[in-house]
Formats: sequence, structure tokens, C-alpha cells
Amino acid sequence: MALEIREVSEANNLPLDKAFSRLAAEWLGYQLDDSQFIDGANDKGIDFWFQSDVGFDIFQAKTHLPDSTGELDLQSFDKEGVTDLQRARGFLLNPPTEIKNQQLKAFSHRWDHAIESRRGTDEGEPLKVNLGLVVLGDGLTPGALQDFESFEKSLEQEVEIRGVRVEFGVSLHTVNTLLERKWREENRTWKDISGTKKNTIDLYPEGPDEALVKNNTAVFYSRCYDLVKAYQSFGYQLFEPNVRCNITVSKVNAAIRDSVQSRVTREEFRFLNNGVTIVCKAYSRPSANKPYFRVTEPGVVNGLQTVFALQEAYQKLSNADKEHFEKHCYVLVRLLQEQSVRDLSRMVRATNTQYQRR
Repeated sequence: MALEIREVSEANNLPLDKAFSRLAAEWLGYQLDDSQFIDGANDKGIDFWFQSDVGFDIFQAKTHLPDSTGELDLQSFDKEGVTDLQRARGFLLNPPTEIKNQQLKAFSHRWDHAIESRRGTDEGEPLKVNLGLVVLGDGLTPGALQDFESFEKSLEQEVEIRGVRVEFGVSLHTVNTLLERKWREENRTWKDISGTKKNTIDLYPEGPDEALVKNNTAVFYSRCYDLVKAYQSFGYQLFEPNVRCNITVSKVNAAIRDSVQSRVTREEFRFLNNGVTIVCKAYSRPSANKPYFRVTEPGVVNGLQTVFALQEAYQKLSNADKEHFEKHCYVLVRLLQEQSVRDLSRMVRATNTQYQRR
């Protein structure tokens, strides 16, 4: 990680903190252009941002200065990052009449347009704003973490900006979470994140007798949480049939993420999504003692963005909502053994092309 930060710094003539912002955005799954990074003075607590149909993801990235040997300092961070998130929110609530930073000015125009386009409409859901703090270290000091949690709690109630409902949330990303994401993108082996050899996942249907099973294929509503766990364990190895897959945060991702934020749409998710297609070496059917499909060497060939977005959304839920998600959020799964498909590579190409056009 340190080497990559230095390479970006040298290649783009950027200080280490700005180079980290670029890499942090990439590691978090965003493909941003230079206009979405706010450099220089008067950034109002915003380092980079992303807009989707449902709202904005706004980030502040923090690094320590390297020590005398040039090594990166990965110690915990104080409350400065939390203060920056508060500054960013204050800017959105009350933008100044004059903005000197040109990149921030361009972002402010996007924000104003998002607010104005919703004024006077019957938009059912509030505009969502996620304030993310990314730290190149092992986390926050105890005092800073307490400030972060207090800030998070203060955001529980949505606010109104120029007649538009806005819902704020916060997220924290440490060097460990970044490394985990990086591992998931690079993993191409049947080992889980702990390094243990494993090549199976378990998918719980809504009811063991409700799955349609015929000719080495099965169709059923599966717990979304099972797909979340599968991605957490294996990362991109789960998408191995799509050897060229490259999943980034997108408007589709944001829409899926938004669908599981509330309990009502979470329970209706099965009807809001096209489902997931998985090929595998083999699977065993549910039984009285084993109420799940045990799937050997699964490969998601359609629905990659769904799996990725579900995992992203799950991480941002409260503990109570995570429990509700685990019990009540289902998605349609089409499970096929490899021998049931005459030309697997053709099916992969066809479904992958369909996925790219969404």
C-alpha cells in the first residue's frame, strides 16, 4: 500500500495525502475524474465526492506525515477527521455566497442542482448523503471514536434543506478495511480471507420445499445475507467465470444500496431486483437436517453488481437493521450445475453482456 501511494504521488506530482485520496477512492470502488477531487485550501472538509440518483457520497481522507525514515505512520487519528465531516455537512446546509476553491464551487453547483431538481416534486425518498471518513491508520483514538459516534447519533433525524428532505449518514474506513477490499478484488483462489482452503457456500432458500429443482438446476429465493457472506469470504473469486469483471460503485449500485436501507423496501427487494445466476461444480439439496443448498465452487455469471452492492449496503446498516436484513431480505437465485449448460462460455458471455448494458 505504501509503495502504491508513493508511485501515484511521484507519477502525478502530488503530495502523499492527495495521492492517498486518489487511491482511497479507487480502493473504495469509485472511478472518479479530477473534477471530483477537491484539492487546495478552503475545501470545507471535502476531499472527493460521488453523485448517484439517490444522493451523494462525500469523503474526507486523512494521513499522517511519514516519519524520518520515510515509513508511513499508521497510528490512530484524532478528532480532526470527524470535525471535517461536520464542516462538510455545515457547508451543505449553509453554502457561503462566495466560494474561492474552483473544484468546490463546481461541486456546489451539483449540490444546488440536486436540491432544486427535487423542490416541489413528490419524491418519496429523501436525498441521501453519506459522509465517509477514510484514514490511513488503524482507526480513531478513543476520544475521536466517541466524537464520531456522537456525530453519527446526531444524524438520526433527517433535515430539510430549501424544502427538500435530506438524510445524512456517516461511515468510517480504516487501513484494515481498505486492505480487505483490496484482497477481495485480487483474490482468485478457493481460500477465504483468513487463508483457509474452502470452496463451498451455503444458500438458504426461503422454504426448503419452495425451491424448483429440475435437471441439475434450481430456482429459489435465497437470503441476501448468504451472498453477502460469500463475497466477504471469497471476493472476486466468486465472480471467476467473468474473468474480466471490474465492479465499481455506480448509479445501479447506489439504487440497490438504497433499496435495502428501509425495512419496507428491504422486504420487497426480491421484487425490485432481476436476481442472480450462479453456475457451480455441484450442489446438494436441502434436507430435514440441512435446510440449505451447499454449493461447490460457485461462480456468479449474472448479478455481480447486485452481490457487490448488497455487501456494501449491509456494512452501512445499524445492528438492528442488519438483523432484519439477515432474516427478511431475499433475492431470486438461479443455480445451475456446469453439466446442465451445453456451452458455459457462451452463457457467460451472453449474461455478462446483458449485465453490462444495464
